[in-house]
Amino acid sequence: MFPQFWVGQLAVDETGIYALTRRGEEGGRGVVLKLDGSGEGECLIPPEYNVRTQIIEYGGSGFVLGDGALFFTNADQRWYRRDASGDIRPITAEGRVRYGAPIFDARRNRIICVREDHRGEGEPVNTIVAVNPAGDDFGTVLVAGDDFYAWPGLSPDGTRLVWAAWNNPHVPWDVTGLFLAHLDDAGQVTRIETVVAEDDEVACDPQFSPGGELVFVSDRSDWWNYYVWRDGQAVAVAPMNLEFARPIWQLGNSDVRVIDDQTILGVYTEDGMNRLGLVDIVTGTLKPLDLPYTYFARLQVYDGKAYVLASAATIPAVVVEIDLATLATRELLTAPAPPVDPGFVSSPKHITFPSAKGRTGYGFLYMPRNASHVAPKGTLPPLLVTSHGGPTGCTNTCFNPAIQLWTSRGFAVLDINYAGSTGYGRPFRNLLKGGWGVVDVEDHVAAAQHLAAEGLVDGGRTAVRGWSAGGYNTFACLAFADVFQAGVAYFGISDVVLFANETHKFEAYYTDYLVGPRETSQALFRERSPLYSADRMTAPLLMLQGALDKITPPNQSELILESLKRRGVPVGYILFEGEGHGFRKAETNLVSLQAELAFYGKIFGFEPAEPLPPLVLENADALPGGTVA
Repeated sequence: MFPQFWVGQLAVDETGIYALTRRGEEGGRGVVLKLDGSGEGECLIPPEYNVRTQIIEYGGSGFVLGDGALFFTNADQRWYRRDASGDIRPITAEGRVRYGAPIFDARRNRIICVREDHRGEGEPVNTIVAVNPAGDDFGTVLVAGDDFYAWPGLSPDGTRLVWAAWNNPHVPWDVTGLFLAHLDDAGQVTRIETVVAEDDEVACDPQFSPGGELVFVSDRSDWWNYYVWRDGQAVAVAPMNLEFARPIWQLGNSDVRVIDDQTILGVYTEDGMNRLGLVDIVTGTLKPLDLPYTYFARLQVYDGKAYVLASAATIPAVVVEIDLATLATRELLTAPAPPVDPGFVSSPKHITFPSAKGRTGYGFLYMPRNASHVAPKGTLPPLLVTSHGGPTGCTNTCFNPAIQLWTSRGFAVLDINYAGSTGYGRPFRNLLKGGWGVVDVEDHVAAAQHLAAEGLVDGGRTAVRGWSAGGYNTFACLAFADVFQAGVAYFGISDVVLFANETHKFEAYYTDYLVGPRETSQALFRERSPLYSADRMTAPLLMLQGALDKITPPNQSELILESLKRRGVPVGYILFEGEGHGFRKAETNLVSLQAELAFYGKIFGFEPAEPLPPLVLENADALPGGTVA
């Protein structure tokens, strides 16, 4: 999950510091703020605009600075120009075209970005294009021929363009290529050099040093580490068993910044937590920065200072400025929320646990904490195993109000990094390759059983919850195992076959990676689909779904709903109009959590302390006590 307020992008130049944020109270509208250190910032986007790109469905960086202006993609997916005077006008034509991952080519006064063109028949076409900031149709194609592009970047002198690319059936956390093009004076590609072939590694996050040396990240050593491109060779900078990258789900995000010709500033993961550190390109040494945060994202560097979205389990998210010479910090943007009382905040412990086939599982355990209440003597807390999305992703230790909601109400929460999660090296990530619905379920089950056996939780009151692929884990744990007494799925996947056939281009072959090649794995797709084992689901289930979700459409939940209703299993279903994949509206998120708390109250037999809206469950008479609302 993201921190408790969303910052999708940061940018810094001589004119100031800018942040793309989403306003839940305005239906999730995206705005760009100019930060002044007050903790709030000046909003530069009027109410009639919504900064948002839908490229690859998950989006990506939505604005760029240059030519004395702010350029942004609006919800209609056109590029707009906001001049210093505040005047706003569109600069690209109307059409079924999306843009993301922009950079500004100051030498030629143009925007370079990834374009996704939906105007033709069949799948959209992705290219790298140049957009004229004075006005354009849909940009001029610079690079074409691959299915996907990411991280376009320019050398400081503007003579070289770098990017990552991949093609179906590859997915970008398994195989990508990295390419370096030479540009003529007009900015056209004249020669393309292959830095990393699209073969058996993931190359990502390319950056140029001020002197023009190309730095990038690759997992060829089984860990995402730094490399430099010298004399046609990739040279390892600092080999170590740490991860200096994360899988790409949104275009434009970066965990790497090259400060000077000798120093890289980067985010890395250790024991599941983020760190920020300096890597010496010459000596290969890592210097961790002593900061109180354990989550970092949206990294930028300008004039000796770093700018980053930061958080920790007990520290609400903040956009912070870090002086790289002194490590002095300054908060530039804080969440619009009341202060957090530490007496109600649970700190996580990174735990390991034994799982199937001798594997080790990982997760963050939060125990109940409420300064006003103590559990009855001799009782153990109920357990919520929380499953992250992706599934090729990871959880993190940012301040998460949803987790603190549960721990402050007496629940223990295990935020699990199941087999296939990132941050623990490529071999652990590869466990999910062909293993979806097996290894992840095994880890969820093993975690709950381990914590119960250790006497930390009540093994008779456990629930599994998650969103997207985590929703799939909810369905799968209830269908393929018999450990959890309840489940909550946010926009979950229930039918692997349906998902493979109906999902969008970016994830079109993701199921081939997760389960097996579709040409020979149709029976396996069905076997791994909780829908076709729904008759084995006997635990109560709550499902929450966005009506506009194109990644996991409503039918993925509604098919499960019909099966459970028919068989008399207690089940709830709430469809939110106007919501897609990942809820944007503050009201939706509040209603979801209230419904979830009411659901646990019914299942585990307690009365929530706060008044909650009624929750209607089908087949509620099958619950102990036969409650209907």
